[in-house]
Amino acid sequence: MSLKLWKEVCSYMLVPGVEDESMCETLVRWNEMDANMVQKGCYIRWNVWVERNRKVFEHTSHPATVVGQRIMRQVDDFNTYAVRIYGGVRSPVVPSPGRWHAPATGAIKLNTDASLAEEGWVGLGVIARNSEDKVCFAATRRVRAYWPPEVAECKAIYMASRLAKAHGYGDVIFESDSLVATKRLTKAAIFFSDLDAVLGDILAMCNAFSSVSFSHVKRDGNTIAHNLAKVVPFGVEQCWEHHCPSAVTPYISYGVSLVN
Repeated sequence: MSLKLWKEVCSYMLVPGVEDESMCETLVRWNEMDANMVQKGCYIRWNVWVERNRKVFEHTSHPATVVGQRIMRQVDDFNTYAVRIYGGVRSPVVPSPGRWHAPATGAIKLNTDASLAEEGWVGLGVIARNSEDKVCFAATRRVRAYWPPEVAECKAIYMASRLAKAHGYGDVIFESDSLVATKRLTKAAIFFSDLDAVLGDILAMCNAFSSVSFSHVKRDGNTIAHNLAKVVPFGVEQCWEHHCPSAVTPYISYGVSLVN
């Protein structure tokens, strides 16, 4: 499978030249090659690992041609997202705000947060607002899981991206008080860990939007999402259109008007 896969995506030159070449020596050699070719190599290694696990634990596997096509789609999806993030003029780095600010006209800002207050349960909260400070929707989800904080925060962002896509939004801003999540998503930095699997799901979902950005806000500016994450929904997930549940209404800052 491995050699066939390298040939399938025209990356055979990335294969170690000698049998006893170490991983470090391979990476040094890769550093001298074309960046696009090396990018394919990273996705090939990841997919080879996935296919080996599938064969060992599930006793199934996919033909090299199918896996090769999947790799090319993954590369294209990543590059499409990277163009959207880096294609325009880079904004100067500014300190994280301490309070919520409305997005530009036509954009929707989605604030997210996660709660690990109850052992064995994770609460996720999302609130979407427009340039007029009006609430577009609020949602909460409760999952039985033992996720690390960073994974839980990214699960909340993924939930926001899924709901934003379902609502048909075009220009979106995802705002979280998780500096790790917002930095990694802004740079599209993925290294294939448990956290990176969630980051990859978010980036793939973001291909549905016209423009995407991620911003970090301090906890005081994320109060509504923070408290939404503690609300227990009816069922697994609950969404309120054009308003918030009464439990978090007091946290809406003065001047925020709700859509009737």
